[in-house]
Amino acid sequence: MIMTKPSIRQAAPLMAGALVLGIAAIVYTRAAGPTAAFEPETGSLSNGATAQSVTGASGSGVVTFTTSTANTPTPAPTSSPGTGAISHGDQLTLTHVGPWTLQGVSKGQEQLQSVAAPSRGYFRFDAPDEFVPTGNYVYNNSPSNHGGTLAADTTIDGYLVPAGTKVVQFRDLSAADFYVSGTPGKFLFRGVRSRQKLSGAGLFNDSTATNYSVYVHYSDIGSTGAADNQASDVAMKFLGGQDHRVLRTYISLEATGIQPNAPGVEITENYIDKIIFYYGENGPCGTGGSCTYHLNGISSEGMSNVTPTRFKILRNHITVPSPDDGGHITTQTDCIALFGSNGGSYNDVLVENNYLGGSGYVLYAAGERPGAKNVRFLGNKITTQWWTNGGNFGPVAAQATWGSDGNVASGNVWADDYGSGGNGNTATSARQYPSGNGPRRGQIIFGN
Repeated sequence: MIMTKPSIRQAAPLMAGALVLGIAAIVYTRAAGPTAAFEPETGSLSNGATAQSVTGASGSGVVTFTTSTANTPTPAPTSSPGTGAISHGDQLTLTHVGPWTLQGVSKGQEQLQSVAAPSRGYFRFDAPDEFVPTGNYVYNNSPSNHGGTLAADTTIDGYLVPAGTKVVQFRDLSAADFYVSGTPGKFLFRGVRSRQKLSGAGLFNDSTATNYSVYVHYSDIGSTGAADNQASDVAMKFLGGQDHRVLRTYISLEATGIQPNAPGVEITENYIDKIIFYYGENGPCGTGGSCTYHLNGISSEGMSNVTPTRFKILRNHITVPSPDDGGHITTQTDCIALFGSNGGSYNDVLVENNYLGGSGYVLYAAGERPGAKNVRFLGNKITTQWWTNGGNFGPVAAQATWGSDGNVASGNVWADDYGSGGNGNTATSARQYPSGNGPRRGQIIFGN
């Protein structure tokens, strides 16, 4: 992502509320707060209801209901074809992601069908016949299966995908990116490839879409190389719609991997590597400063007037090597960042069991703007492979207020300790602890 930010094209999702009449609705609405009180007559109490004496109430008493404020539970690890479950991002390898994994072959041996770009130069979600086969989709991993439309709700890769979803499978879509507008519905890109130079809008230009979801499973996305003339801004950026998902996808040769700026995004078990500092500190304009690329693994700019955020960032392997494949020292920005650039505070975010390393600060932890709630950073590991403190500037910045408003940081530790001398350009063998087993290994970095 170039540091110069164009005018942000936000498509705030429309949140429709349903009004239900009757006593049941009153009970639900009032009990949705911390407590709700009602006048009891007789009967037994259960499920957190307690009786209290109140002068003047019918029967001289009220019942107080206390609702649970527990956070969203952590999803169980996703089972995957032929690979088994992954419990942490440090276990993830290239054999767990991408179309080659679905087909059960080595990377580079997968069979994908190329799709030509339309004459306009880009695909449109409101013209799905350009890239989605006609007919019904049958869930299997045959290389000759290129997709279709789901006739019934179907569990695919461990997730229930609703009927009517358009499925694109085992196709090479590197000829063009996508334009998404209006309310095109739900799309699953499974085992696809997009290797091309992408702009700041990413693969899906969805800033004007208001009601759609895209699921990207076991795919291969990024540019074609690390040379400056192959510079690509961001693989995927979600501005419109909601409840998007990226699963077991290989993302590489990009300045930025994923930017979730829409509610309900889940990013699980992806291998994000070879983030490239195209043009280095001088940037493509040659003068540095505002034209320099930002380097991000997963980076949200925040959302104004959207509560809750509902992000899940789980069991990913995200590294920003230094030097990168283009020979640049990668001195900034992050592996995972919850920024506040677009306004608003984060609410209901789970960042758990990710393996991370490199960049400026490895983590920006939702504290750029006050008011973060239910933000949880749990069990993440940071490697010192390139920088002594994980990143050029350190492991974490802009932290939420832990221990209040449901914010928790726990079990975030050093994956290893290669010792001093990590400056983004020093071989681990030349450092104090070449094997990475220095005294900090396994120690808490922040939180408890």
